[in-house]
Amino acid sequence: MVKAAQGQGSMHDNRAVSTVPTVIAISTGRPQVKEWAGIGRTSIDKTNVSGPARVGELGIEGDTVSDTQHHGGPDQAIYAYAREDLDWWEEQLGRPIRNGQFG
Repeated sequence: MVKAAQGQGSMHDNRAVSTVPTVIAISTGRPQVKEWAGIGRTSIDKTNVSGPARVGELGIEGDTVSDTQHHGGPDQAIYAYAREDLDWWEEQLGRPIRNGQFG
């Protein structure tokens, strides 16, 4: 989870982020059975790591990819999502969204 630089926007308000973002959370997930997941198992609902996290060729230690046909691998090792974009989704959905909830 990253936060855009002060005064910069998200992908939803069409303002470019011109400086380096700040990491505010590192989240990992294990496969869980979820009815809405279609394939039955998902790792999208991640939880925050406390303390440093080891990063390897395939991602963050402790993070698991459930759908290896469409996700994961060395070219998709880490995904950064802006807190400002979660804030936008909170407004659209009318409910809180915690860091890592979207994967």
